[in-house]
Amino acid sequence: RCLTLACGVWYNAPMQLMENRNIPREGRHSPVVLPFAAFVVAVLQFCAVVAGETPAKWGQAPNGEFWNGHSCRFIYAPAFGFARVEGAVRYRYEVIDDFHRRRMFTSETPNASLDRVWNDLPVGYVTVVCFGEAADGTVLGEAGRRTFWKKSAFTGSYPAAPRSFALARNRIYDYFLSMPQTRFLAENGRPDPSYPLNGYPSKMLGSEIGAFLTRARVVGKGAGAESDLMVEAAKKAADYLIAEAVPAGNPLEFFTRTYAKEGSEYGRFKGEQDTIMLVYPASAGMAFLDLHSFSGDAKYLAAAERIARTYLRTQGEDGTWFLKQNAMTGKPTCPNRLLPTKVLSFMETLYDATSNEAYRAAADRAFAYIEKGPMADWNWEGQFEDVKPVASRWSNLTKHPACDVAMYLLNRYPGDARRIAQAEALVKFSEDQFVEWTPPYDHHRSAGEPTGPDDGSWRFFCKPYADWVTPCALEQYNCYYPIDSSAAKMVNAFIALWRATGNGEHLAKAKALGSTAVRMQEDDGLVNTWWMKGVNRNDGRYHTWINCLLATARALDNLARAESETMKEGR
Repeated sequence: RCLTLACGVWYNAPMQLMENRNIPREGRHSPVVLPFAAFVVAVLQFCAVVAGETPAKWGQAPNGEFWNGHSCRFIYAPAFGFARVEGAVRYRYEVIDDFHRRRMFTSETPNASLDRVWNDLPVGYVTVVCFGEAADGTVLGEAGRRTFWKKSAFTGSYPAAPRSFALARNRIYDYFLSMPQTRFLAENGRPDPSYPLNGYPSKMLGSEIGAFLTRARVVGKGAGAESDLMVEAAKKAADYLIAEAVPAGNPLEFFTRTYAKEGSEYGRFKGEQDTIMLVYPASAGMAFLDLHSFSGDAKYLAAAERIARTYLRTQGEDGTWFLKQNAMTGKPTCPNRLLPTKVLSFMETLYDATSNEAYRAAADRAFAYIEKGPMADWNWEGQFEDVKPVASRWSNLTKHPACDVAMYLLNRYPGDARRIAQAEALVKFSEDQFVEWTPPYDHHRSAGEPTGPDDGSWRFFCKPYADWVTPCALEQYNCYYPIDSSAAKMVNAFIALWRATGNGEHLAKAKALGSTAVRMQEDDGLVNTWWMKGVNRNDGRYHTWINCLLATARALDNLARAESETMKEGR
């Protein structure tokens, strides 16, 4: 590893050292600055390697805490945060597989990895019990126990896609443009009130702006009527978000709305129309920047900067924001802090568009929070507008922010061995906890039939695992089901790792997940949000989340480009 760092650091290190922007861009290629910067960073990285700690056990965060107390599925051999037993000189582990076969080993600690028996365990339920023992073998107490599911590892052998990723992507965009709610927006300049998920305007309209512009790019800027129609539709969506934003003079002025007015989303989250989840104004701001970049209309850059100024004014000393606040009073509606991955990207993009150092500084403060927070304790908390925020750490983990940070690290610190290792660990966590390479089986241990009247939710959400279409990716612990956008996020993360490392297995994993998306695609181009057999598409008006569908299209585009690269380079 030291040799790799020494060889790779000379070119990449200077740029990393000067990311603080204290050295002007035009001076970064100075014949004096480059060698000096390379030498400094090489020494620092060499010292970090030599003084580096033993790699953490799987399940243990970089700060030493165990993040997997609520985890119930593993691909990689875990270790658990079992308690020490007073007087114990060793610990005996009993590992019982799904066929009631018992394996045992001993360790000096109650936190030993199961790696010494992992490969012998079949896929299925596993129970591990850890006992503290005295020197003579007397059991002094139980250190802990866990029952979990050992998942299938990646094998590389999965069903192929029935058509190319590029063609499947095009079909999704065609389907999107044919949807009634899309046509309603393009014709009326406001969201279709009959599509219930328009109750989340920033999320849905922000995604749709990107889709309109993507289609316009495919057609060709200024190429004719279709391109003009796409840009016009994107502007209508943006204008609606701007018009409905929090009025000037309020604590969260100019932030776009997370929740629409009462009644527009069938009563979900009643009374929260003035609640802002602070991830979503940044998502809308990114859409405005995309629209400005494509159309040149300064109106949308100005709207993005108004959003950014409110972020600047409300950023906490810790570098982040409250997850949810009341737009009119400014008071937080829950104590949770935002995982600011989206705001970080928004500020970085706005800096690139304006060269305003205030945005770069805000992005750096946000990244510092991420480094001290979830990158240290791995509390990659699920923060979704339709799920109530959780109070306890690690109780509702998700892969979305972890993958976002992995891709950010690979993009901002190219060639940095330490950052690549961090990104690999984050993607490993995401795969371990949220990717299913084969369908689990219930073995009569899944939730039983509902005891009371079923409103349909049990039959939708609690179907036998055999109905899951795999390979797939699950969303979050509080929605531990296969979702198309979750697979899309994993596709993008695997491709980013492949580009950074050249490891072909990462690309193979991306292709396997992308192939499921193509196999799930219906004749009209729809890819269902829920990757479960027999899911009723319900006319695509509720169970199809447009933002998820469009995330799948972007992932397929990423795959198509990766395949094209491999063909050109012979990789």
